[in-house]
Amino acid sequence: MQFIIYPVDANYSLQYTGRKTWEAKLFHKNKPIDIIPVTWTRPHDLDPTRGTLWVYFRDDAIAMLKAREPWRFYVATASAKDWHARPLKFNSFNAIYEVKSTGMRENKRILTDIIRLIAQKVV
Repeated sequence: MQFIIYPVDANYSLQYTGRKTWEAKLFHKNKPIDIIPVTWTRPHDLDPTRGTLWVYFRDDAIAMLKAREPWRFYVATASAKDWHARPLKFNSFNAIYEVKSTGMRENKRILTDIIRLIAQKVV
């Protein structure tokens, strides 16, 4: 099955790796460069004033490993069509961030410090 490639800005685009992977291929100028986690952008998960982002993982074991990693990684944020419907359905990718784990983990998610914004969807 081939998945749609969604542009985030003029240089970056994303393509889900599977229907339930919570990951996407990251493209820079149409060349694949990485596979990164995708997390929902709820108001309580992204705090630009504090520079933090909660990143969700499908499996707590993966969250535990990511929480301990000392290096930076990219993460894509996405919005849902309807925040009240379950399960959530993908609407669009909003941004790509470079983040670093703070070491804090709870229930399949880790708290990260935002290092920098890589790309942001222009509305």
